[in-house]
Amino acid sequence: GYSRQRVIRGAADPFPLRSGALGTGVEQQTILRVNDALIDRQILGERSALGNANVQSGALQQVEEILNEQGGSGIGDALDALYGAFNDLAGNPAGSTERQAVVLAAQTAADRIASADRQLRELQRGANSGIDAMLEEINETAKRIAALNGSIEHAEVTAPAHGLRDQRDQLLRDLSDRISIHTVEESDGQVYVFVNGGLALVQGSVANRLDGAPDPTNTFDPSFLRVEFNGAGNRIDITSTISGGRLGGLLAVRDGTTGQAIRDLDGVA
Repeated sequence: GYSRQRVIRGAADPFPLRSGALGTGVEQQTILRVNDALIDRQILGERSALGNANVQSGALQQVEEILNEQGGSGIGDALDALYGAFNDLAGNPAGSTERQAVVLAAQTAADRIASADRQLRELQRGANSGIDAMLEEINETAKRIAALNGSIEHAEVTAPAHGLRDQRDQLLRDLSDRISIHTVEESDGQVYVFVNGGLALVQGSVANRLDGAPDPTNTFDPSFLRVEFNGAGNRIDITSTISGGRLGGLLAVRDGTTGQAIRDLDGVA
């Protein structure tokens, strides 16, 4: 959160004499903030990609544990036992022991499939709760960036506000970790922050919002949230276009990773 600063010096105004002018040495003219705008933009993009990947990686590990077939107590082993019990029954159709073995093996297989389904849906609901919390973090960060925009504009009437700019850059990095953003700095030092290509989350000292609203079209649960851009009361559903940051990762986990795992498990069942 800190940028190196460089003092720029130049010749001070000379002291006039009747015989000429007497030099008075050098003076500080300004202080430059040493940063690379191109690298800053690359950092925002890579932090967004990293936040997204970390969320999805964690979810994939949990799905892998739920569907683990290495410990001898997975769904595959239960199905193998069920097929073996049916095979034994085919050899002795009247045997009560064989019939009971089929019932027990079938119950075990059904229980393991149902247990995996419950755990996957819990993971899915957890991702949905994470989306709700992430939206609040995004909105709070956007408000702080907008406030710093106003402070920078006011302060730079008299002098460069390097410390405030450092704070704003750190908040932009934090925001990019949560959602993919594009920034534009105006000549007055104000930064505009855009999401999804052209929607202004921050416009100078004004911050718009991203809100969660129940999605009745969600095939898993109509109470699951969709993401709406709220600009001065005008709401736009942007759920399907969010792909970066941890918010994009949570949406991918809820509707993609765990959603597909649940559908695949339904196919097995």
